[in-house]
Amino acid sequence: MSKTALILGASGKAGLHAAQALEIFGWTIRRFNRATDNMIQAAQSADIIVNGFNPPNYHNWGGIIPVITKQVIAAAKASGATVFIPGNVYHLGAEGGEWSEKTPAKPCSRKGQIRLDMERAYRTSGVQTVILRTGNMIDPQHNNDIFGAVVLSALKRGKITAPGAADTPQPYVYMPDWGRISITRRVSSVDSNSRSLLRPTSRRAAKSRSDGRRAPSLRFSDRM
Repeated sequence: MSKTALILGASGKAGLHAAQALEIFGWTIRRFNRATDNMIQAAQSADIIVNGFNPPNYHNWGGIIPVITKQVIAAAKASGATVFIPGNVYHLGAEGGEWSEKTPAKPCSRKGQIRLDMERAYRTSGVQTVILRTGNMIDPQHNNDIFGAVVLSALKRGKITAPGAADTPQPYVYMPDWGRISITRRVSSVDSNSRSLLRPTSRRAAKSRSDGRRAPSLRFSDRM
């Protein structure tokens, strides 16, 4: 029996690659249309909701993210669907060292606090939620990720640009891999109401970054 996924933000980095991976494995895909669709109605009979919504250029995160969160939680409660979210590390702060799902939240920025509040909302909602946490995104089908916008911005002049000190390790994720992970971590594998699928391996703290402060260091194991 085919399973159904509702994709929010189906043209964006997370939504696009999740939809492509799910389709390969035989899932029925519903691509949500913000202009015409009702989210609760669209989520009916869906097994999972992939929340790929993200305001462009971080526009009005403080106002938009809580609204999206409430809508997705309501749709998931109405349908019984599990929610998949592309997570980041903003709320883990600026302390160097190894990060994992057990690292306490210490947001040092407004964006970090907004993301922490969002994750707490899912955790307390009772909605089954899987957070696929990553570092910077590399998307071969978009050029507005940090890899294209920063690292490769001067490639035509024979240069690459480090986002910070050149010897500071940077975490990256190849978005087609993120989409495939959303398959391997199917609903049946979730064993708690909110779970962060972050599996770092040991690594020394980063030496420094461009502003002189210690930078967070994170590396993702290939053993998910």
